[in-house]
Amino acid sequence: MPAPEAAARPLRSWTKNFAVACIALLAALLTSELALRVTGLDSLRVQMRQPGADRDTTRYDAELGWANLADVEFLLSKIQFRTNAQGFRSNTGYATSRSEDTRVAILGDSQVFGLRVPFDEHFVPLLDARSEDLEVYGFGVAGYGPSQELLLLRRVLQRYEPDHVIVVLFLENDLIDAVSDIRYGMAKPYAETTANGLMVRNIPVPIKTRDGAGRPALMKPHAGLFRRSAIFRTLVQVATTHGGPASQWLEERGLLTFDRSRTPGTCRRVDRLALQCMGSMRQEAEHLFDGLAVTVEIMKEMDRACRQSGATFTVLVNPNTREMREGIFEMTPLVVAALSNEGLDLIDLSAGIERQSRRAGAFLAPDRHWNAAGHELAAELIHSHLSAGG
Repeated sequence: MPAPEAAARPLRSWTKNFAVACIALLAALLTSELALRVTGLDSLRVQMRQPGADRDTTRYDAELGWANLADVEFLLSKIQFRTNAQGFRSNTGYATSRSEDTRVAILGDSQVFGLRVPFDEHFVPLLDARSEDLEVYGFGVAGYGPSQELLLLRRVLQRYEPDHVIVVLFLENDLIDAVSDIRYGMAKPYAETTANGLMVRNIPVPIKTRDGAGRPALMKPHAGLFRRSAIFRTLVQVATTHGGPASQWLEERGLLTFDRSRTPGTCRRVDRLALQCMGSMRQEAEHLFDGLAVTVEIMKEMDRACRQSGATFTVLVNPNTREMREGIFEMTPLVVAALSNEGLDLIDLSAGIERQSRRAGAFLAPDRHWNAAGHELAAELIHSHLSAGG
């Protein structure tokens, strides 16, 4: 019979080897985690393009849904577009360090991006040129709604420390965008009011891809792991790019979920419904008024965030297309009243239009976006508001 000490020796050796292996594995994981973070290989490289553009224009953003690609030039509707190093439409980069000039940050969707005008006709450079003391930065991303603009504002306040913040509220679709989790075929964050106040949901934003069987689906990674682990984000990148076994393996372990019911076809139906609801106040659309209530709460939260950062906050209310074309304003007064009742500072574009002796629709391109005259009017109204101490 072997001595007790001799019998215990193999057990101690096995325990020691197991501990060494665990330490080596942990060191390898930590090294990989650090290397992925430093090199940026854990960033999801999912790129998309605006319809009609000659190259990719946007990328996936786990918090915002999508964002402009940085340092790119592309052609759209025979207009040349360029983004700066920060990913916004400008011929120059945005400084994070402060100058003596008054810094104005303007947030919004494709109106602020200037989708239908050359840059020299865009209201951001026009406003910047009106005063030597102004430094105007445009933070426009096509397709954005108020929920995304709230999240973007938090980044802007931290990085650029503006003195004034202006958000362009486009009544064509923003009230719907605020509460929608999918727009234009892409998933996005949305907001809702709860007993605990305003909450922004759907983060990390699901990724449009294909599941393990190759079917179109929206893929949502485990929120905690996605936020904390570069290794997990890299696995999600592999699943997004290659699908198949990688997607299936992660899904079976509860690390990914797939929504196979929200295909791009259903997204287009939602878009059509939104446009119908925005067409006339005579149409009873319960979710439209839900969107208004949530949008008001978002604007109040943006105002609070600006005040805490020492900045002023103004909402520029941009009427919908039908109002702009007909010169008959029904929805705008309702929204202006709702925002005014909360004490928010406003610029009412409809009031500026009514003061102009121009034909209805004079400020619009053939689609719903401002033309050069619309951008000139926006620059004029914002400059007058700022000059008056707004």
